[in-house]
Amino acid sequence: MTEHAGANAVKKALEAYTKGDPSLFTQMIADDVVWHVPGEKPLAGVYHGQEVVSRDYLQQLTQLAEHQGLEVHDVFVGRDGYVIPTFTTRYTRKGKSLAAKAAYIYRLQNDKIVEARLHLADLDAWNAFWSD
Repeated sequence: MTEHAGANAVKKALEAYTKGDPSLFTQMIADDVVWHVPGEKPLAGVYHGQEVVSRDYLQQLTQLAEHQGLEVHDVFVGRDGYVIPTFTTRYTRKGKSLAAKAAYIYRLQNDKIVEARLHLADLDAWNAFWSD
């Protein structure tokens, strides 16, 4: 996969995810992925493996809050297989709303995400939204 193709694949997978079809996105996640999420509980941590990411992070997102959408702004391509989508994601939970501006740094190998790091523009707002 070329760097440009990697960016296109990530963008298509994220677009499918926002339309309620996570399968294309989860297919891009390598079996041995390392997934980093900053902040405080319940979502923060380092997740190891595609099954764990899907079960303990992605499913937990949908169980804890209603996803209101994901708007992809840009997808940048770096060296050595890095693809960086910037986006705004929206959630509602317990009468609160969150519009989080963020970026993921994905490292791709053999068409798969082998490492992911979430970066948030306002980590304090993210933590406050997910706290009980």
